[in-house]
Amino acid sequence: MNEQKAVCCSLGVTTDEVEAQVIDIEYFTARDGVAGSYQGAGVQPEIDPDFARFTFCIVRLRNGFIVTGQAVHLHTSEADVTLGRHFARADALAKVRQILGFQLREKLYR
Repeated sequence: MNEQKAVCCSLGVTTDEVEAQVIDIEYFTARDGVAGSYQGAGVQPEIDPDFARFTFCIVRLRNGFIVTGQAVHLHTSEADVTLGRHFARADALAKVRQILGFQLREKLYR
């Protein structure tokens, strides 16, 4: 292994590299998703309050690829929007890091 490859392997994928790939992030709860699925249907569904516990994050990358993340609170009373978004985003960005790590490893392999 040459010196350049050794340096790349030891550094891995940085948070800045992950963030640089992100061009858009959207969040919604399962409650939002269910309500949205009935929009324009003229129906007012009864939505389980527990659906507010689930937060989803959709991350669009520079190349158009989309990665999702999710978070869940144990109880509806603990459902905090900020925390839900934080953990759903962290889940999605961990997946982006894995993708970039694979790309780096593939580049080093060739």
